[in-house]
Amino acid sequence: MAKLSIIIPADRDASALEDTLVSVLSHCPPECEILVPHAGSYDDPYGICEEIRLLDCDTQSNTSELIVIAIHQSHGEILHLLGPG
Repeated sequence: MAKLSIIIPADRDASALEDTLVSVLSHCPPECEILVPHAGSYDDPYGICEEIRLLDCDTQSNTSELIVIAIHQSHGEILHLLGPG
């Protein structure tokens, strides 16, 4: 079980999300999961889906709904919410 769940809701700015993912992936502790809920707005052009969990949500989902979906999918004892960028 992951001790830490990092949730990064993806808005429409893929560049800001990718900047955040680079930083998080280079500094994340062991036993950590990274969840990226998105409303069909991110297609994983770098093939990092093995290192993170992409949660493809309803295309009409707003940021709050994306966060709630990710919380329900998380396994960590501690949740950390990050904004992209």
